[in-house]
Amino acid sequence: MASLAIAFSTANFHEMLAEAQQQTGASYLRQSADTLCSLERDFGSLSIRHTHLRAGLSLRIQKWTLKEPLSVITSTQNYAAYEFNFCLSGEFRSLFQSATREIVARPANSFTSSLKGNIDVVNEYGTKSPVLVLTISLSPALFEEIVPEALQDIQLNNIFIQTDHSEISGTLGATTPAMLTALQQILHCPHQGAIKRLYLESKALELIALKLSQIKQAHSQKPLDTRLKADDIQRIYMAKEILLREIEQPPSIVDLAKRVKINDCKLKQGFRQVFGTTVFGCLSQHRMERAKQLLETQDFRVAQVAQAVGYANPSKFSAAFKRQFGFTPKAYKSLQ
Repeated sequence: MASLAIAFSTANFHEMLAEAQQQTGASYLRQSADTLCSLERDFGSLSIRHTHLRAGLSLRIQKWTLKEPLSVITSTQNYAAYEFNFCLSGEFRSLFQSATREIVARPANSFTSSLKGNIDVVNEYGTKSPVLVLTISLSPALFEEIVPEALQDIQLNNIFIQTDHSEISGTLGATTPAMLTALQQILHCPHQGAIKRLYLESKALELIALKLSQIKQAHSQKPLDTRLKADDIQRIYMAKEILLREIEQPPSIVDLAKRVKINDCKLKQGFRQVFGTTVFGCLSQHRMERAKQLLETQDFRVAQVAQAVGYANPSKFSAAFKRQFGFTPKAYKSLQ
């Protein structure tokens, strides 16, 4: 496995890039609110787009395309931020200093964290497919300004580390269809200049709101059944990935359970506990969010959208869409 180690003496992003350039030979270019960074090595390539949205709020999109597995070790001094990380493709593992638990990032999940102090983390990236990650960074001062007091004390408790020099807490959660819609809108932003910056800021804040709402809701629910083991939870996430990947012809619950090697009863129970909905409730929500996105961004007829999200009968699709959003697909398309 190849390795790359980078040490940052500052939390200022542009100064961090300058240090990365000096240590790794990476190149970077500033374009208005965007900073582009790229690195080409024998092990593969990295590209980063960093967008400054406003004081204390930034958006970062990074893509790793690797020829061999890579371990990246980063050390950052005097860092303080809330980070909202969404894995859009590929998979990687993160291990924070002194932690005994790895965080595994997949397209079905996202990781929210609070970081303070000197942060050391090891990320291990594989070669199966390019790793695409979107990160929203929010300063503690802006967090206190824009987040309601009732949400400021939410517990990020999947991982907690406290040392003499740092404090790290974080929680892993599902990436919902609503979050996926906002993420795709960011990746395919239709605007330029000042409007683009405003649009991206609104989408970043939308994602923050969706994640905080999800975390608060999870705390208000009963804890997961102790019989649901860590391996079971991982298989349930795998089942969700298969379900959403095969949206046009989804497998039955029995077939889905066989493919991820879990009992179908436990799969149904686990979906409710992990995602707060049934297997096909999750599928239906994702279908409707995907349909809405297609109606917004593609020149498709309603019948084509229905087929694209797995409905053979356009009338049934229209009825389901209206139940979800209060508009028929045709009426919604006319608003765009």
